[in-house]
Amino acid sequence: MLKIGLVGCGGMGTMHSSCYQELKDYAAVAAVSDVNPDTAKTIADRFGAAVFATADELIAHADIDAVDICLPTYLHTQYILQAMKRNLAVMVEKPVCINEEEAQLLLQTQKETGSQVMVGHVMRYWDEYAWLKRVFDTKQYGAIESASFKRACARPRQKWWGKQEFSGGDPLDLHIHDVDYIRYLLGEPEKITTAAARDDQGQIRHIFSTFEYGNVVAAAEGCGDYPEGFPFMMNFIVKFEQATAVFNSSAVPALVVYTKSDGKIIPPIEHALNNKLDHNLNGQLNITDMSAYYNELKYFVKSLADGTPFAISPLTEAIRSARLVWQEIRLCRMEPPVRPEA
Repeated sequence: MLKIGLVGCGGMGTMHSSCYQELKDYAAVAAVSDVNPDTAKTIADRFGAAVFATADELIAHADIDAVDICLPTYLHTQYILQAMKRNLAVMVEKPVCINEEEAQLLLQTQKETGSQVMVGHVMRYWDEYAWLKRVFDTKQYGAIESASFKRACARPRQKWWGKQEFSGGDPLDLHIHDVDYIRYLLGEPEKITTAAARDDQGQIRHIFSTFEYGNVVAAAEGCGDYPEGFPFMMNFIVKFEQATAVFNSSAVPALVVYTKSDGKIIPPIEHALNNKLDHNLNGQLNITDMSAYYNELKYFVKSLADGTPFAISPLTEAIRSARLVWQEIRLCRMEPPVRPEA
């Protein structure tokens, strides 16, 4: 039984804790920390876990095998480094870090310590997106010809989310989901074109990018600055030689395939969990479906239990995706964010 230290008990930390409850045959939360002691205690009580006043204390002293970091992005690097230096395995939410300086430090420390780090690029585990990857890999409908991805939501309530120096801004916090997934499918692009709309502070709020792979073009659009009440949405349209797959998170059915030979098909998608969380959980989450997060954390704990290196979303992959987003930001005549001083 793997012992997990959960650092951060906001919306995503609570989501992760709920998944660990479903993964009780593999792992258990053994230690918890959060800036809000009441929130930490609520989660700790579910597992009989120890509560630590700070993340530093948890990582330094808790009896754990791995640490799960669900903190604002600008705090990721310092706690990943602490965990790696204690030879703990790490699960950390995306994006992995703020800038190239941090990326280099993380890679160097992993080389020195050998610690395993997995990053929560959850689209790689999202059931419909995992289906798309299988179809792509097996060439079930032939080669891919073009693809478009879109992600949009209301402005998050937490103030740090909207500040580039804390979250990386919309490109690094929101848009990176689709950038990472495009890389997962197609690899490194030969050419990138990017344009963005900015707010009155000059920060990117709506980004449009195309990624060219020879004759194949993939597009990604992201905006996390719509008014309160705007529904979360994500979708893709992927055109293969013999069919077109369409996914819309708010539609029923969510996934439809239009083939050249068999007409309209509804692919059977089996969800690992159908559990739902309160959409207003801690005022932070706009995602309530646990299934993909369960898939992700099951992969994390089973890989550790089996002694298998992370193959789907390791540290190196997350950094490559972050670098692609930083490149997009530069194409918009801006510089990637600088981490604020603690």
